[in-house]
Amino acid sequence: MKKLCPLLLVFAIFFSFVITANAVQPSREEILNAYFEKIGFPLDVISKMDYIQKDKIYRTLHDDGVADECVYGGFAEQTVSLQNTKTRKTVIPKKILKFSAPYVRAGNNLQRYYIYPTFEWVYSRTTITQDAFSYALDSSEWDCLVDGTFELYQNDKLISSIKNASQADFCARTYTFTGSYFQEFGYKGIGCMVVRPRINDADLKILLNYAQGSPLVDVQIALGDFSITVSQAEASRGVVMKWGEKE
Repeated sequence: MKKLCPLLLVFAIFFSFVITANAVQPSREEILNAYFEKIGFPLDVISKMDYIQKDKIYRTLHDDGVADECVYGGFAEQTVSLQNTKTRKTVIPKKILKFSAPYVRAGNNLQRYYIYPTFEWVYSRTTITQDAFSYALDSSEWDCLVDGTFELYQNDKLISSIKNASQADFCARTYTFTGSYFQEFGYKGIGCMVVRPRINDADLKILLNYAQGSPLVDVQIALGDFSITVSQAEASRGVVMKWGEKE
């Protein structure tokens, strides 16, 4: 019996260590949430962002080596309705497409803004082949320093990483989806643009647009200073969203 006691004690210590080790391992999302809370993201904003947005932001900031010098900038989102500017006909009805754009600020003397324009089809979209997602800042007030990889998801699974924009001009970018994307649900895309203000009071707003193409029809996009014009039947000029600075 005396010989068994030390053995039982060893087993008890071992199992206690295993249980403790397993209990303290945070999930990936808990790590992400803790990071965003640390750099000043409000809890309601953290709850609005999904795992894909959080993970994309976290990865790019750490890959660029700026994660420790970042602070919360702002967050904007809108469920959009896009209209033909000529006919006033609704091209994309409200409640099926959502735009959002969180951003963080990095650096002290050398201010950089990491902006993450995102679209999400909330309801069915039968194909996004030849569709185009565009976004722009006012180039008279902002300089684009770096474009990050645009990531396209379907049902939260990464299906494409696009390194180069289809069109790039001023402080505007367009990504056209040329692959065979014919599944019905869950399409989402998120980009990354690193910018720097050219003036002290640069306007905190972003223009986003989404154009629906088809396998037989290419979408024609014209990018301007602070404009995104779809040169086809849709003729939509997009939606402007403004960020609120953290007080």
